Amino acid sequence: MPSRKKKKRERPSLAQLVRVIAGVRTKLEELTTTIQGLQNRVEQLEKNFEELRTEFVDLKSSVEGLRSEIEGELQALVEELERLEELTEAVPGEEVEVELKEAPPEVVEEVPPEEEVEVPEEVEIEFEEEEEGKESA
Repeated sequence: MPSRKKKKRERPSLAQLVRVIAGVRTKLEELTTTIQGLQNRVEQLEKNFEELRTEFVDLKSSVEGLRSEIEGELQALVEELERLEELTEAVPGEEVEVELKEAPPEVVEEVPPEEEVEVPEEVEIEFEEEEEGKESA
C-alpha cells in the first residue's frame, strides 16, 4: 500500500492576509456603493411611476370629460338634424327658386314718380301663375 503523504500547506503570511482583507474590504465598499446607487435609482423610478400614474388618472379624467362633452354636442347635432328632416318633410312640394329681375329701362323712365303705376298684362299673368304654383304646393 502506497503511503499517502499529506502535503503541508503553507500558511499565508500576515502581509498576504492584510492585502487579501484590504481587497475584500475595497470590493465590499464598491458593492455597497453600487447597492446604494441602485436603491436611489429604484426610489427615483418609484417617484416617476407615481407621477406618471397621477398624470394618467388626470388625462383619463380629461378624456372622459371631453368624450361626454363631444357626445353631448353630437347628440345636439343629431337632434337638430332630425328636427330639420321633420321640417323638410312638413313642407310639401319641391324647392322653390325665386329670381328677381330688373325692370327694363323704358319702364322705369315711363313711370312718373307721383302717378299710379299700371302693371303690364304680361307681368300680371306671370304673377298669377306663381300664385297658382304656390297654392298647389
